[in-house]
Amino acid sequence: MRITTLPEQDQHALGRELADLAVAMGPTWLLDAPILLPRPADFPDQWRPDLDGAELMLERLLTFAGLGDAPFTIDAYENDEALLAGLTGWHRTAGAAAFFAGRSDDGALKFGLDVRQLDDPESLSGVWAHEVAHAFRHVHGLAVADQELEEELTDLTTIALGFGCLTTNNAWRLRRSAELSGASVRTETRTQ
Repeated sequence: MRITTLPEQDQHALGRELADLAVAMGPTWLLDAPILLPRPADFPDQWRPDLDGAELMLERLLTFAGLGDAPFTIDAYENDEALLAGLTGWHRTAGAAAFFAGRSDDGALKFGLDVRQLDDPESLSGVWAHEVAHAFRHVHGLAVADQELEEELTDLTTIALGFGCLTTNNAWRLRRSAELSGASVRTETRTQ
């Protein structure tokens, strides 16, 4: 196993970003945040593969992030290029699983969700975790203009919020299945 070390300059930058998060979250929260996993103990609600189920999961993650009192909306779409074209940043790409688009005029947090995500609650938990981290950074004035850097800092924020396992599980997924039919076995391997 090869272990790489960040250059000293990057270590200092990472330390500064963690310090900003600690100020926004409060030092005890940063140290005591529960680590959420895609399991019933952390998501006890019965999963429903519809927008109500997605809303309930988003509400739970917003609560864990300290944003549970904030009103929010979800725009549902299925690879809606017109909707995505009106967004900024990485989310403008057709095929975005979900997005956070700031606040509406009445102060509600605005989210969007590609309804194809409803088929996989484990994946959706990671998608929502990332978007909730965007919302957290926005609400606390931590978002930066550099879009690539903001995405990296959003991933760092997911870890600080205790969502790191949810988002890293979505980085690369391998699923294998096998089906026995008479004397033969059919196997399938899928990566995402």
